[in-house]
Amino acid sequence: ASLIATSLIGWVFVRRVADPIEQLANAADNLADRVYPVELPSGGFSREMRKLNDAFERMSGDLQLSEERRVNLLADLAHELRTPLATINAYIDGLEDGVVPADAESWATLRLQILRLNRLVDDLKVASAADEHSISMHFVPVDIDESIRSAMYIFIARCEVEAKEIRYNSGPEKLMVRADMERLGQVFSNLLDNACRHTSTGGIIEISVTDQGEEFAVEVADNGTGIKQDAIGQVFERFFREDPSRRVDNTGSGLGLTIARNIVELHRGRIVATSPGRLGGATFLIVLPQLN
Repeated sequence: ASLIATSLIGWVFVRRVADPIEQLANAADNLADRVYPVELPSGGFSREMRKLNDAFERMSGDLQLSEERRVNLLADLAHELRTPLATINAYIDGLEDGVVPADAESWATLRLQILRLNRLVDDLKVASAADEHSISMHFVPVDIDESIRSAMYIFIARCEVEAKEIRYNSGPEKLMVRADMERLGQVFSNLLDNACRHTSTGGIIEISVTDQGEEFAVEVADNGTGIKQDAIGQVFERFFREDPSRRVDNTGSGLGLTIARNIVELHRGRIVATSPGRLGGATFLIVLPQLN
């Protein structure tokens, strides 16, 4: 009787140990084969086993998310590359056949498409690093007014050529933030670039800064094409195009707002987009903690 009881207890104990480990091993094989989602053992016979199971579950979720991002990125990238490459190929064929004249306009078009490809590569690198939280950051005290004015300087001449106006309503006093100066400037540059591209000739782009106590807010508003209400939640997604046929300018990489959101979040801030709808303009609001 004792031998039978001991054998039974031993068998139960072995099964309680072996079954979860075997399930984890099967789950690891599925992960290696990129089979998602994986089936994990529920609970465990000990605190250590439950901790291992929880860690494995987090790892599985991270790997699945990375795989989904990789697949979506490749699909989006293929779509974004198609237009400039098709344009370049068509112009080269036309130049070879003598259909397209080898004049300044043709060379300018080719350079514009190459510039678009270069920008896409650069923005893709930053966006991927930000998604993986591996983007390099160097935090120092930054005057928000100086950062905005530096970003504006690049776009003032562009807006004058395109007959668009940039207005800046600075804050009531000096506002400081602990930030990466280059990356924060990139946020404002991306928002201004987005506003310029979606604002028609004669439009107005307005930047304002307000003190909110422990935080401050920066608004970049335009009276351009606006955003449909059902698309508000998608504007920060990679390569999002609400309506490509109605865009004022199609030179963007489709990653500017994605990069801006990721950088703002790395600064412990938040960014939201609002718009009354089509042709009603759009406003992008950034809220960042003040440096005490």
